[in-house]
Amino acid sequence: MIAMLGYLVFAVINMVLVWTGAVQSPFGLSSSVHIFGIPLGVFIGILAIGLAAFSLVMDFTSIEQGVRQGAPEKYSWTAAFGLTVTLVWLYVEIIRLLAILRGDD
Repeated sequence: MIAMLGYLVFAVINMVLVWTGAVQSPFGLSSSVHIFGIPLGVFIGILAIGLAAFSLVMDFTSIEQGVRQGAPEKYSWTAAFGLTVTLVWLYVEIIRLLAILRGDD
């Protein structure tokens, strides 16, 4: 959870830097900083994909526990919404990583 909050803080700071024009790249700091010739966004993208995949596992675990413990049916939409948000997050991060690797600014 701490890693996800840290990534959220980085994403918000990155978004503000792009909006204010402090960074000219559409990916913000992710593509303008290089480590050993590899854009920082590749490392951050792999980390974000790992966080999203872990979140997906946690979503399925919480859904399984809810079913096993007999959670009321009216809470099923919250589990479905959380699962959908996680899948969209994972999809966006994979597409973002592919765009950074392709090099299209």
